[in-house]
Amino acid sequence: PSGLWKSPLQIQTPQPSAPDESSLKSLRPILEVIKKINSELNIRKLLTMILDTMIEFTNAHRGTIVIFEGDQFKFEISRGRDKQDLKKYEMGISRTILKIVRERGKTFVCDDAQANKEVSLVDSVQDQNLLSILCLPLRMKMRLVGAVYLDNPYVVGSFGSKEVEIAEILTDHAAVAIDNTFLHIKSIHDGLTGLFNHPYFEKRLDAEVARARRHARPCGLLMLDIDNFKEINDAPGLGHEAGNEVLKVLSKIISATVRNDDTVARIEKHPESLPIVARYGGDEFEIVLPETSKLGIQRVAERVLETLARERIIYNNHPIRINVSIGGAIFPDDASDAATLALRADE
Repeated sequence: PSGLWKSPLQIQTPQPSAPDESSLKSLRPILEVIKKINSELNIRKLLTMILDTMIEFTNAHRGTIVIFEGDQFKFEISRGRDKQDLKKYEMGISRTILKIVRERGKTFVCDDAQANKEVSLVDSVQDQNLLSILCLPLRMKMRLVGAVYLDNPYVVGSFGSKEVEIAEILTDHAAVAIDNTFLHIKSIHDGLTGLFNHPYFEKRLDAEVARARRHARPCGLLMLDIDNFKEINDAPGLGHEAGNEVLKVLSKIISATVRNDDTVARIEKHPESLPIVARYGGDEFEIVLPETSKLGIQRVAERVLETLARERIIYNNHPIRINVSIGGAIFPDDASDAATLALRADE
């Protein structure tokens, strides 16, 4: 023995450094937006929020969210740095860049499109004098459905690694949020007609009657059904497919009629007091008309009947005539709550 004591080896582990407060402050607005987009169910508000945030935090001058439909591109929304919508001709997007992202499924970054060998000779790049471009794939459940396109036609190298990372984080959250919104939309709509379904309509009717009570305003309700629907379904050469076609046509007629401001005699035009049309089930439909007088719901019902009287549906060379019955009631004249209002309109 050497007489030396062996002491345990002391390993100095580096302590994590405190996060930079300035960097946290810069990320806080992005984190706030991420929280909001995960709770926003209005698709228009959602897309606007996402795009405005991306433009602000990536040095982009403008941007657009595009949905792929086969070989076509559907421009959902385009925005400028001033947080205003851009018309199609104002956006000046390069479809070649979109095709590259769709084919490769990867983010495309270009510091100077005029000097980039892959795209410099593309007509859209030359015509619009594009410089910095950032285009990111938009995936929902691993399926490529679209792209987020950002550019800055005035600055070279606008999109550095930090800007690309921020854009990718927001795009990932955007895809999840958009998917959730589509699922929500599907859950509250009737699969055949595209109208609201009855469970959602009941909630909206309760809310509209409660609002009418708070503001001492009327709220109208119409119930509608097809008189000869069984005859259509049972007729030779027609059947249930013809019945489905009738339901679709009738849904479009009702929707177009009640959303015409000349038709609905609303006492006060409130941005939230829009007509709500739903399929009750089978051949029955329901329409809530907020801020609408008894004369107003009568005019709506008459307009629906007049429109249907002119409508001719041809199915497999068979003409179909639609006959309907409509009943209406008004809160608070005919009922003191939503359930009774529905009962009175049905009666």
